[in-house]
Amino acid sequence: MAQFKHRLQTYSIGQGADQFFTYPPGIRPTGELVREVTDYLRRQPTGQTLLVLPEGEMLNYLTRMPSPLAPFFYFAEATEGGREALLLDTLEQHPPDWVVIISRDLRQRGIKRYGQRPGQGKLLLDWVMANYNIQCAFGGDPLDFRQSGAIILHRNPLKLPDKPKPT
Repeated sequence: MAQFKHRLQTYSIGQGADQFFTYPPGIRPTGELVREVTDYLRRQPTGQTLLVLPEGEMLNYLTRMPSPLAPFFYFAEATEGGREALLLDTLEQHPPDWVVIISRDLRQRGIKRYGQRPGQGKLLLDWVMANYNIQCAFGGDPLDFRQSGAIILHRNPLKLPDKPKPT
């Protein structure tokens, strides 16, 4: 069975040493979303930062855009018990240039829809929507894992101006 599943992974993502294969969009659309988001963000100037919600360390790697936050996922242990508010404090001090919201099935973590309440991404999503502008979207609603979608947002300079560089 494992060999059969492996043979189905024919959809290319990344380039050169970063290239890997996943399922084609007709089987599992996540790979296509990763490729579309990566292609868009790789055309942006270098030296920028990226936050991926609810998780997406591979996008940080493929785009060469580091996250301003230490955790690589933003649900469950990373956000429960008031930790989401602490993450938000860090983001306000170091806002990312870009944010991607991408579908992820979190039902095994007790989350039916990411962002439903504080501790499950609500504070983070509310802050992003108040301070970022949507640049493009792919697929369906990224907060509904059944729709498989992604949204790319860019920092609104009127709400979150660039911080002066230390001299």
